[in-house]
Amino acid sequence: MISAHSSERSFNQRDQELFARLSGDYNPMHTDAVAARRLMFGGLVVHALNTVTWSLDSLSKVLPSFGSLTQIRATFPAALLVGDRALLTWNVGNKVAEATVNVGDRTVAYLEIHFGPKTESETVLDREIPIQPCLEIEPHDMPMASGSVDLEFSSTLANQVIPNLYDRLSSLQLAVLLATTRIVGMQCPGLHSIYSRLNLTFEEQSKSQRLDYSVTKWDPRSGLTSLELTAPGVAGNVGCFYRPTPVKQPSINEVLSTVEPEQFSEHSALVVGGSRGLGALTAKLIAAGGGDVMVSYATGGLDAEQLADEVRTSSAKGTISTCQLDVLEEVESLPSLTMPYTHIYYFATPRIRRGHSAEFDRELFREYLTYYVEGAGRVLDRVIPIATEDACFIWPSTIFVEDQPEQFPEYVAAKVRGEVWCAEMERALPGLNFIRPRLPRLETDQTRSLQPVQTEDNLTVMLALCAPDRRKSLT
Repeated sequence: MISAHSSERSFNQRDQELFARLSGDYNPMHTDAVAARRLMFGGLVVHALNTVTWSLDSLSKVLPSFGSLTQIRATFPAALLVGDRALLTWNVGNKVAEATVNVGDRTVAYLEIHFGPKTESETVLDREIPIQPCLEIEPHDMPMASGSVDLEFSSTLANQVIPNLYDRLSSLQLAVLLATTRIVGMQCPGLHSIYSRLNLTFEEQSKSQRLDYSVTKWDPRSGLTSLELTAPGVAGNVGCFYRPTPVKQPSINEVLSTVEPEQFSEHSALVVGGSRGLGALTAKLIAAGGGDVMVSYATGGLDAEQLADEVRTSSAKGTISTCQLDVLEEVESLPSLTMPYTHIYYFATPRIRRGHSAEFDRELFREYLTYYVEGAGRVLDRVIPIATEDACFIWPSTIFVEDQPEQFPEYVAAKVRGEVWCAEMERALPGLNFIRPRLPRLETDQTRSLQPVQTEDNLTVMLALCAPDRRKSLT
């Protein structure tokens, strides 16, 4: 094979919206930035099929002999996130071509196509695909799942999103490709899905208006799923995973059954990054124990208000308030409670991920530092005037500092630097207590993966962290 073409691009949220309209796949993982941050990838994920159509559209620009598909195979070993810089490389031979899409040293897509000249086919329904509910199939129903989708798309949108491919490929073949992501993302598995593999074969005289699917393989342990796809002139399968659902932290009622009503009555706490996850659990613990808590959020205002409503409608003795605070920006002022802050819990964090290179990713390391050191410093500067002289600044570190997992060197290095910062601040501000516990692996949206991982009990660990008589002992 000879190298034929390379191209680079980053997908933005507008690209996501256009492709959702073109394909009919509105799965929140691809279209809802707030919901996506709670899922296992921590942000908006580019549709796998969008990677395919972009790749084929790029090939269409430079390869006149590409006019139809006889077969296409694709795998997606890693997620491509909105904002990632993707490099596409095509290698073309005689009626066959292969492509890789990389982000740094990480391959996010591999394609192999067998192609021929342009062919005519039955036309498909030309309209913008109506928005349908995103189905949520229960795991026990997956082995029997089946259905079908109409073959349709808007020619206007196709000409806008993938103009070169739209000009080359028959409307039927393009409709079949687009239908595969609609099946996976909206119907089966639907809401909790990850598109991982595609294998389709087309006959010359393909004539169909619907694409049927049925589950042929289902592994309840890993969520691995295979769907058989059939239509006149079309055969193949698509692979996907049943994605882990967002982590549900213990409810306020569970927390109330664990905490003494006055256990944290002397707490006046600021929880930075407390709208969800461990920060939200910390806020529940303090309020359940009779303390007053201010929960800050950067973008999760709805999550923060839902948390506050849950606490306020319970029998918790404490109070809870919310405020917007972005630690990446200069903190001009912080709202105060009726009493000076006695405890500041710092949970602000970016998405924890692997670097794009096999080598140490300095850009990623720098991103972590903007949260763990610079952001913490901004909060500290503003909280000192409205905190008690012996307040506790709790800055959670990680057991990874000791275990040194090779997949996250940038994250570990940033946490080490943060621990050093805490020690420096403690020397500079001798009245304050800087607590930097190395938390064990806990179950959060950040730690969710396709394979089960052993974790400690969140409620037990965070209750120990909040205990008022444990200050220096946790450092």
